[in-house]
Amino acid sequence: MPPKKQNFEELKWKAVVVGDESPRRFQRAMQSSKGWESENSSRFPMDIILSFPKPVNIWKFVVGCSDSCLPTKIEVRVGISQDGAPPEDSEEDEEKEPTYEDAKKAKYLKRSTVTFEKRHPAEKTFEAKTLFMDVIGQFVWIILYEPYEGDMVHLKELSIYGYTNIHPSPEQVAERKKRDKEVEKEAKKLEKEKEKTDSNSEKASSVANFDDDGDYKSQSRPYSSQGDGFSTSGDALGSEPLASVRLIKQVLIEKRQKAMSNDRVVEANTCKRAVERLDEYEERLVEMKKKMSQAMQAKDYDYAERYRLAMIDSRDTVFRAIHLDLLLNQDELRSLGAKSKWADPGGD
Repeated sequence: MPPKKQNFEELKWKAVVVGDESPRRFQRAMQSSKGWESENSSRFPMDIILSFPKPVNIWKFVVGCSDSCLPTKIEVRVGISQDGAPPEDSEEDEEKEPTYEDAKKAKYLKRSTVTFEKRHPAEKTFEAKTLFMDVIGQFVWIILYEPYEGDMVHLKELSIYGYTNIHPSPEQVAERKKRDKEVEKEAKKLEKEKEKTDSNSEKASSVANFDDDGDYKSQSRPYSSQGDGFSTSGDALGSEPLASVRLIKQVLIEKRQKAMSNDRVVEANTCKRAVERLDEYEERLVEMKKKMSQAMQAKDYDYAERYRLAMIDSRDTVFRAIHLDLLLNQDELRSLGAKSKWADPGGD
């Protein structure tokens, strides 16, 4: 029987623990448009544990909070059974749902933190935060920390994306092991080349100059976003994600300088915050591009494609986060390969 095709999708989870509150109420609330609000008597930090019917490949974790009930931070950990091996698919496995005891015994290997900044009331807008993971797991352990104000936290969005079909055929296992050996061999070779060419690093290839742990499958950076009136295309000046982020950053630096010279303080401050955000995402894109190059060098085109899509997703996320379509007009966006129904028509 041929293996199932892997599809990137939103993963369906079930709440197992929600502090001292009802997991069922949490589940129903997160499925509604309003979201979930903690009770006035809730204690923080609060543990929330989500489970999946079987191990899944988690790539993207998205959480959004209301500014009026904003937590100081959220920790996210991904766990799997102690043996670390996903069980084979069977009807019995499909029917059996993980329990709280299963979650307690799981080994949690991945930890990421989302921090929230308290903003001025005039700046309050809903913004989802995204973590980029690429990890196999069956449980997600979320730790909610105390709110900035009041006694409640309000989660408006909680979405997890990834792949459910992670059980390869014997042929795929053999092929993956073969590629892993090739990757390890190539990584050692590249590291030796890097050491020899440190004195002339400008001539080194982009693959040889990676400075991470040497494993392009180790992903810890965030990305996200779906259509909301803002879209990008791949046929204009800023179509390559890293180049487009750098280009937009330069445009906004110049825009800020012009706003300051004209005493437009609000516009200047908005551009300043946008440039700082772009700086953060530029670093993430550089890391992803290096790992994509590594995967291409190892001929692991599946992972290379995942990183290519992740870079596009990350670029679109930061453009939405800084409200790029409100900072630039339609003509400026069009020249950069983007368009939005919210942007001004253009022409001063």
